[in-house]
Amino acid sequence: MSINKYATFDRAIHWEKVDGVIVLSIQNYLDADLTPKLEFAFKELSQGANLPIIIDGSNWQFVTPTGLQVFLKFIQRGKPTKRSMALANPTELIRTIWGLSGIQAIVPIYDTLRQAMRSLSNHSIQKHKRRVLSHI
Repeated sequence: MSINKYATFDRAIHWEKVDGVIVLSIQNYLDADLTPKLEFAFKELSQGANLPIIIDGSNWQFVTPTGLQVFLKFIQRGKPTKRSMALANPTELIRTIWGLSGIQAIVPIYDTLRQAMRSLSNHSIQKHKRRVLSHI
């Protein structure tokens, strides 16, 4: 298991591979200072395996419009690969912002990390089965 981390004062972004999914955590605020770190993280994740991504929102307190744009760009770039993504255990404010921004229509919200992992793991298994069956 490898852990990657980018920190700016009391804010941080880190991710790790857990049971076949990437768990990306955002700590405190995703603002103009931390947004470039998220862009870099998404760039690195794009170059790796096409694993589902779960954003752990348990310590995520606020996101600026710039931060939302980074998510929307990454989601748009991920469409051709059909990469799965979910938000898990968000704070109430992040849940509200996610819903108001319309991202919730594309990236589902789960109450717990375990629910998100179960859902995305099953989704990946189904995608793999469809791919295998299409080659038979």
